Amino acid sequence: MGEMKRMKAWPLIMVFFVSSLANAGSSVECDIDASVIAGNYKISTARDDRVASVSSLNIWRRNNEVAHQHPDRKITEIWNKLPNDRIRVVRYFDAHKQGIEYQADEIKGGQGLNEWSKKSQLIPQSFKQSMHLDKIEGYACDRLEYYTKNTRQQNISMVWSPSLSLPVEYKEIGQGKSVVIHLMKRITDKKRINNFFTLRENYQSTDYADIGDNESDPFLSNMINLGFIEHGASGFYNANGEVMAAEHAH
Repeated sequence: MGEMKRMKAWPLIMVFFVSSLANAGSSVECDIDASVIAGNYKISTARDDRVASVSSLNIWRRNNEVAHQHPDRKITEIWNKLPNDRIRVVRYFDAHKQGIEYQADEIKGGQGLNEWSKKSQLIPQSFKQSMHLDKIEGYACDRLEYYTKNTRQQNISMVWSPSLSLPVEYKEIGQGKSVVIHLMKRITDKKRINNFFTLRENYQSTDYADIGDNESDPFLSNMINLGFIEHGASGFYNANGEVMAAEHAH
């Protein structure tokens, strides 16, 4: 009889053990520091199912600094969040090792937490909140959230990584064209990230307000002619505008 009781109790012990492991796994915390991180993205656009372009965008984040690096154009924009939620930016021309500094009041819409979220996590927080959370998979650093948002013009889907505070994949399909961004690689090496920012801090830079007094400078003259220097730096918001389609998809 005693043997029978032990045999009946054994499955119950196994159930408790497995359940305990599952609960322990779900409570594991992620040790990734999302405030100092970088990601390499591949951007693909297509029209009528034919590939229109493939490019890349790298985002580098260090606390209240965020860099958008466009390797194909050899341009890096580093955004700084100021204490009053204003944003200033320096546009670096990496091939020339020079930069143009814009103050917060020279940037179109350069203020607000939502504007900052658009820079720091590529998708504005308000747009992310407007999407429907369909499911959650994984846990800790591997936790992923799946979102969708459908309108008359577009079907939008996104796979979001809470541990990175970045999209892993973002798709926008509609009206004969599509845009897809895909995270190809993440970088958590803080030394490498610090070196990225330090390198550009050592570039020669010119304040936007002083450009008029330096138009004879060959570099500035060339950038003006190419349209890279504009009042209000409005072009910054559309550097890969269709990719960050959350800007115009409401």
